[in-house]
Parts: sequence; structure tokens; C-alpha cells
Amino acid sequence: MVKRSVILIFSVFIVISSLFAQDMKYSVPDKIKGKTVFTKILGKHNGYFFVVRYDKKATQNFLFEKYNSELKVVRNHEFNIESGTSVEDIRFMNGQLYFFYSEYEKQDKLHKLYCDVYDESFNQVDKENLIATTSVVPSNSKSFKIEYDLIYNQIVILYAESIVNDVIKFNILVLDDILTTLNSAHTRLNYSKEFSIKNIQLFNGQFTALVYEKTSGLLKGNKSNIDFFYYDVGNQKKIIRKLDFDSVKFENIAYRYDIVNKAYLFSGFYSSDNKEQIIGMGMYRYFVFNDSSFLKLTPFSDEMIVSISGKYDASGMLNYYPQGIVLRDDGGYVLISEYYSIQKEMQNDYYALNNTYVKYYYHYSDIMLVSVNADGQIDWNRIIRKDQNSMNDDGYYSSFSYATVANKIVILFNDFSRSKWNLLYHVIDPAGNVDFEVLVNGNTFNGSFIPRQAQQVGLFEIMVPALDQKRGFTLAKITIK
Repeated sequence: MVKRSVILIFSVFIVISSLFAQDMKYSVPDKIKGKTVFTKILGKHNGYFFVVRYDKKATQNFLFEKYNSELKVVRNHEFNIESGTSVEDIRFMNGQLYFFYSEYEKQDKLHKLYCDVYDESFNQVDKENLIATTSVVPSNSKSFKIEYDLIYNQIVILYAESIVNDVIKFNILVLDDILTTLNSAHTRLNYSKEFSIKNIQLFNGQFTALVYEKTSGLLKGNKSNIDFFYYDVGNQKKIIRKLDFDSVKFENIAYRYDIVNKAYLFSGFYSSDNKEQIIGMGMYRYFVFNDSSFLKLTPFSDEMIVSISGKYDASGMLNYYPQGIVLRDDGGYVLISEYYSIQKEMQNDYYALNNTYVKYYYHYSDIMLVSVNADGQIDWNRIIRKDQNSMNDDGYYSSFSYATVANKIVILFNDFSRSKWNLLYHVIDPAGNVDFEVLVNGNTFNGSFIPRQAQQVGLFEIMVPALDQKRGFTLAKITIK
């Protein structure tokens, strides 16, 4: 997955042409069972790095690890979660580890959300703390959605409490770091078609999310109408803004709070109502304090389409998905997007007991960066070419991660063009200059990195998990000098 950057402001005034020098350290490899392991790099605290590893078997195994600056494990804690318990989220905040999980109790017919809390030495300081209950289970997601405000050390939890005549009553809880309820609110959403809530965020008690409502019709496919859902939990203020304007609407979008302009910033690609293809890029700012907004739509020029796709054809733009926004200190921003698609293929095997099986093909391709000024004008766009294809693995080694370091954007991904993959390292400066080098040569490292599970853990530090083919799991720390 794409990782959030630690430095939020991307300066447009400092331009350095050379690549950074890097120092890499590796942890001692640890044998694992199976071919894959899922890693969540939780963060850094008091000079130590905190990581959780887990699998996705019926009985899940979880291993928490604490590493020192030399990447030596100084403490760990391992346990199993039995079938029937759903892990909702794991986070590290203010020196404590929060393990949220839910269980269904047949007698009460309720889904119950609990949280166990551990200190930085993995001593349990709170156990089976009951946070919320509900009888409603969404058809396409977990029962509870959880997000964190690491600036104000707060936790927000969203869950459906009841459904009456297609009207869903939601509860929003805002907790502090000792799981005390600071504020709570009830709100109702009424959508006539199937919808989902994604990209929830919390900033100083203000809850936000994107609501995707599926459209219907033969030509609509899996398209959705997108709404911005805002709720000030303390003041009980709800706002829903539709992200379609006149004859155009956003198809793929990213958003975040813009601290420079003191507004919510949305950016992505838009289509017209009568065309099944992307025709341009848009910026939309919404100012909650006075209920005003600013919209800038920029149609794609032929020159930009050619620079992205290599031909005069914008049909492939539907497969570009925004992955993050990096703010510039002049009120502009850089939108980072990736091209990807998934294909499903049904095949017959007449010699098998079940003669039909499914193959999934995962295709992760180019990365696009578009730098936009405060007025919504495009300053530059860049394409970083890559071609990553795999089958039946959820794109485990594919995709990329990004970070912001010393006023530059750093991008990491595997180069699949060789039999032994290189880990590539790209640096994009504020003027749009792109440099790259091979960070790790596949001929010198007997394994594969997992860039999408990487995380920036300090101003100049990025951690990337990897699997050594013979020795098992290892963790790499990149220190940028």
C-alpha cells in the first residue's frame, strides 16, 4: 500500500540535482512458514522501531517486534487469534500499541469491538476493553472502521448501529489514547443504491470520509458517484458535498486536509456524463468554516495524453488511481497516481475433480506525478515507467511506496524486467526533475523486497520488508543522508 509521508510540505524553492546518499542496514533473517508474510511497520518511538508480522490463515499468528537502531530485535511478543475473531486494526500511537478486534456473540446476536493495549515493551496494560457493539454487518467491509489523528492523539471509530427502511444510522466515537470517549455522535445516511464508506480521516475532532454510491445502467459498469462526508463530532455538524459538477464528475480521487489553505483538498480525474473515459484532471477545495469552495478543471491536452500513454488515446486513463497527495508550501500540491488493473479468467481442467478454476492477473504499471499550483494550474507532469505483472498473488511484490525527504519525493519499487528483481530508487525534485538508481541489485540480494509494505519512520528513514529465498523474513532500513 502507499504510505503516508512524515514531512507534509513539499518545498518549491529548494532544488538539488543530485541523488541522496543512502545507508542500508538489514535485520537478521528469520525463518517463516509459507511463501508470504504480511508486515505492518507501526512506527518509531524513543529510538526503537515497532513492527507486526502476521499471516492470513484461519488461525492467525501475530508477532510483534521491537528493533533497535541497528535492527536487532530487543523484544517480541507472539500470539494466535482463533477463527471467529476478526482483527479490525493495529496501530501504534503515543508509545502504545492498540490491537482492535471484534467477535460475534450468538446469544446477544451482536458484533462486539474490543481493544487490547500494550506498552512499548509489549506488556499488556488494558485487556478486552469493550468499545462498541452493533447488530449490523456491512455486506462488503468490516463492521468497524477505525482511523487515528496522530497529531492530537485521538482515535475515531465509525460503525452502523441500525438499518430502517434503507436509512442507516451510524455512530461516530472519538477516543483519547487511554480509550476514554471524548465525543460521540449519531448520524443517518440515506442512499437508494449500494454504497461504501472509504478513506476515513480524523483531524482535531473533525471526521471526514468519501461515500461511493454505485450507479446503474449497462454502460456504467462499476462506476460510482462520490460524496464528501464531513462531521464535526464536538459541534454535531454534518455536511455532505457531492463531487460531481455540472456535466462532469470525479471518477478516481484522493483527498486530505490542506494546512496551507485551511481547506479540504480533493484531486483526481474526471469524466463527462456522456463519455466512458477520463477527459481531464480536477482540483476542488472546500472551506468548511464559511461553506465556500473553489473548483478548477483542466482538460487533458493531446501533448499530456501522449506523454502519459505514448499515443493519442485517453481510454487507459480510467486505470490510473490516485494514491496520495503531497502538499507544496506555496499552496499547491503533487498528485501521485498509479496505473493498475486486475483481470479474471475462468479456465477448465477436465482432469480435476472440480474442473473449473479461476486465475487472477495483476498488472501494476506506470506512476504518474502531477504538480499543481495554488490556482489549480498544472506546472508539470512526469511518468515513471514500470511494468509489473503477476498471477494469483494480489500483487504482493508489485506497486510502490513513496516518502518525502528533504523537499523531494522518493519512490521505491521492484523492477520486474529482470529475472532477479532490482529495487529501484527514484527522486523527484520540486522542479519535476527525475533521477533514479538501483538501490539494491537483485544479483547481490537473494530475495525480494515488498515495497508496498514500506513505511517512512523518520525524517530521513524508510523501512522496507523483504523475503530472503533461503533464510526468511528480513527488514531493511534506508537512511538517507
